[in-house]
Amino acid sequence: MLETLLERRFSLNRQKNAPLLPERVAFLEHLQKQGTSRAALSGVSWQLLHVIDLLKLETLRDVSVDEIREAARRWGEQQRSNPRARTYVRTESYFGYVAKKWLHFAGKLKSPPTPRTWFTDHLEDFARWMTEERGLSPLSVRSHRWKASRFLTWFSERHPCLESVRLQDVDEFLILQGSTRWNRTSVTVAAQALRAFFRHAERRDGVDPASQKGS
Repeated sequence: MLETLLERRFSLNRQKNAPLLPERVAFLEHLQKQGTSRAALSGVSWQLLHVIDLLKLETLRDVSVDEIREAARRWGEQQRSNPRARTYVRTESYFGYVAKKWLHFAGKLKSPPTPRTWFTDHLEDFARWMTEERGLSPLSVRSHRWKASRFLTWFSERHPCLESVRLQDVDEFLILQGSTRWNRTSVTVAAQALRAFFRHAERRDGVDPASQKGS
């Protein structure tokens, strides 16, 4: 693999003598199968050496996004202070991109935990109700939960709790999605999902947007 990317013997030996050769080659082969060009693969192969160096990777281990961000910052500083560096435009972002993509491929990227929002419990209860009491298929449950989640994410940026939801909010959300992202069928399915969600929420918590039409 490396022989096809690197023509100079010195470059080839440097790659072969660096740590994690099988892991790096496996990643490059994966990118090649995805259609990545030879020039891009060569760039990735060199960037991986810097990733290994700044993250001090002798063996593959779990690496957090924050650790990658800090290593990318240090790499950017090194490049800016290096008079031999041809360019340092987007240096940090490229370092982070390669590091995250490789470690994700290797199953070693530690993603930050997803924070629980105020509506997480509502969604989990809604999904459980659809599964256990309504007997909906896993596909329908997943679809309804996702569409309800999209609305609640949008709504949470404007209001702190579900009790303040109004019918106008639901209409505004559906109009926005229909004009920017979803086709008519998707909007119809989303309306059905939200209708089911609020029916369940009304039984559970007394939340009914239809009763809160005013501003």
